[in-house]
Amino acid sequence: MSYDIPTVEDALADFDLARAEYAKFVRTQRQRSCPLAVPRELSKKLFLHAATVMLAYQHPRNWPDGHTSKPLHPFPVVLSGICCRYILSLVAGKLPGPIEQLLRRGTPAIGPEESRDIGRAVVYIDAVRQNVIQDRHAIKTVADAFVVDRRTVQRWVKAQKTKGVTWRVFGADRLPDSERGASIRRDMEEAGARYRVWARAASKRPRGTRSK
Repeated sequence: MSYDIPTVEDALADFDLARAEYAKFVRTQRQRSCPLAVPRELSKKLFLHAATVMLAYQHPRNWPDGHTSKPLHPFPVVLSGICCRYILSLVAGKLPGPIEQLLRRGTPAIGPEESRDIGRAVVYIDAVRQNVIQDRHAIKTVADAFVVDRRTVQRWVKAQKTKGVTWRVFGADRLPDSERGASIRRDMEEAGARYRVWARAASKRPRGTRSK
């Protein structure tokens, strides 16, 4: 989760570099008698830069007069074509190669929804530390809500803090003082309930697969 969204031009330039690197590796392997699989890091880099382009496109900076007007920069044609081919592959019941490489065995199973719920847990703890909520045992409260051990919660806090996550991230600072604490606590508890459902389902799936 990052909050530094580049311009469409900068994001597209980085995407083009990642796409060229990916394509170069594929071309090289086609010349080998025993081609190697595309490294997961190359596929991951390609998708992260593609996502950044989409975030830049929908960012308010690109829509100075609102989303009902014209954007400063149109959606990149090359990325539109890639998305179209991937969607058609999925409709046909096939995983596009780069996606399949990301989902191979050993890939971490936590996706964006689970990461967002973990963010809610960290928001709660930061709210306690900033005296927005009174809770003498915040780590235990979150651990109980998510049914994880306290060390896991502490790792979440450390990881999310490096990404700039604070109690203000999800907009609680726009609520009246009298409602903030209850709202943050409720969000955390609901996130914990979703996480528990995901964790139970993930424990029954082969490592590296994602929830549908």
